[in-house]
Amino acid sequence: MDPRIDNASTNAWHGHFYFLSEPKVVFLPVAMGGYAILLVTVLLGRTMMDLQRKVITRGIECPKMAGPD
Repeated sequence: MDPRIDNASTNAWHGHFYFLSEPKVVFLPVAMGGYAILLVTVLLGRTMMDLQRKVITRGIECPKMAGPD
């Protein structure tokens, strides 16, 4: 074991490289980023569905937009 890795907390630069070599510490932000992207897409999909539903109900309410019948 390299003694510099043991003193990683005192040296910030070596600490960054030590964290990069740690797979759990690298995996956590990647997983959080993927979760955030998933959450944003789900929320966007919900708002788009709500907008479509509003347009459809508005078309049903308003006979001009509803069509021939």
